[in-house]
Amino acid sequence: MMNWIIVTSYGDAVKALENGANSIDANHCHYRGKEQSFKVLAEALAINDTTTSLRIEGSLFQRVGPEGAKVLAATLKLNTTLTSLNLVGNVIRSIGAKTISDALLTNTTITCLNLRDNMIGAEGAKAIANALKVNNTLSELKQV
Repeated sequence: MMNWIIVTSYGDAVKALENGANSIDANHCHYRGKEQSFKVLAEALAINDTTTSLRIEGSLFQRVGPEGAKVLAATLKLNTTLTSLNLVGNVIRSIGAKTISDALLTNTTITCLNLRDNMIGAEGAKAIANALKVNNTLSELKQV
């Protein structure tokens, strides 16, 4: 059973990473206006060796969008412990899906990726599908 650490700011999420949290729920963080602190979180996640699950579900007040997806994709290329990433409802669009798919070409630890409700469209779905031809680690993909 996972014990989720629920954080209300990206700064708290960084502290949870530094303290060895296994699963972080950042659903209550607000991205809008917090791009720099989100980048700090992504940088900390890139070198983190304990966290296996991260939830950043979008809402009316928080959506990482294509730019946040780009930041996370760079992290996924470096991180070697994250196995589950939930980005439901972040409106990453096809551009964000393409950057995530690019990261999936080299990432060998993500086994579960949830991209539901992200408006990725046919182009984004095609990019993810093409990445899965190379990536044999991802076993659960949710995108509706």
